[in-house]
Amino acid sequence: MKANKFTNCSLEEKLFLYMLVFIILLSVISIIGNLAVGLDFALNYKWFTLIILASIAFMDMIKKRHILVFQTVITFLIVFIFFPNGWITSGGVNGIAMAYAFLICMAICFIFRGRLRLFFLVSEILVVLSLVYMEMRYANVIVNNFQDKQLADLMIQMPLTLLAAAYIIIVFSKAYREEHELLKEYSERLKESNQLLTKISRTDELTGTYSRRYLFERLNEIKAQMKENHHSVVIIMIDIDNFKTINDQYGHVVGDEVLKGVSSRMIAAVKDKGFVGRYGGDEFIIVLEDVSIKDAKETIKEIKKRTSKVRCHDEFRITMSGGMACITIEDDIDDVLTNVDKLLYKVKHSTKDHILFDDEYEVVLKEENVC
Repeated sequence: MKANKFTNCSLEEKLFLYMLVFIILLSVISIIGNLAVGLDFALNYKWFTLIILASIAFMDMIKKRHILVFQTVITFLIVFIFFPNGWITSGGVNGIAMAYAFLICMAICFIFRGRLRLFFLVSEILVVLSLVYMEMRYANVIVNNFQDKQLADLMIQMPLTLLAAAYIIIVFSKAYREEHELLKEYSERLKESNQLLTKISRTDELTGTYSRRYLFERLNEIKAQMKENHHSVVIIMIDIDNFKTINDQYGHVVGDEVLKGVSSRMIAAVKDKGFVGRYGGDEFIIVLEDVSIKDAKETIKEIKKRTSKVRCHDEFRITMSGGMACITIEDDIDDVLTNVDKLLYKVKHSTKDHILFDDEYEVVLKEENVC
């Protein structure tokens, strides 16, 4: 059989091929053994029949034809004809027959599935029980060969049946290990793929920050947990000053580099205090958990310090504006975002390069009213 055809065979088909080869070898050895110990030559008819059938089946297996037909026919002949004949002519329970009974049982279990497997297993059990009953009730039916001839037959065929049984077990244990390793490999690949998909779904491709969708998922989770944890949460909305000018003057490629530079520095400044998400365009949301207002303002200073080092040509200095507010248990996420958006708008239309806190906004409004 060509290597590619053999590779494409199922495990059951491969085992059946090996069994055909074993049947041919066993038949040849048995014929030679029977002649050597002086048994009647007529007893070899079953071995010649098996050689012919196994050879035809092997040729058709190569061509991938009639596989199940030959499996069924050969197994039927073995269970109902050759095995009973071998039982009678080789000494019954005291001969090699029981070893072949176990070997046939293993082969049936490995080769067939479903109803065919059940049929042959039940059939073999019934055949064995019938033979045992017949041997116990009608002992004269069993051919009692001379002791030396029976011993020679056992010495030849017993090792063959043990080797055949060992080979079947080895083939399937190897297949099991390979399948186990393959499943383990597939499981690892699937795990990596799921992690990658999770990362892709949660991460903004350009900046490496959280995506807008996952950003809101996290905010809602935090809001839900606040009822139990009662920890403080600060939300900051930031955008890059004059970002449209950067895109218009230097192009979107340069603009993308600025976004990547700014976002990586924000992530580095926030560290494990919270997370950064891209709200849209050049706007980012920073969420700080379990921090005081003082700590939040220090983090803002660190963010501004780091992002100021981002360069867009020597003559263009990167600055950022934004608004900052606390989230309480009573607050609605959308209301808080609207609030910090107003703070951001206030800064953008005044000094820029500043991040305004909500209580500072109240002070500014009072001063404007006085004026």
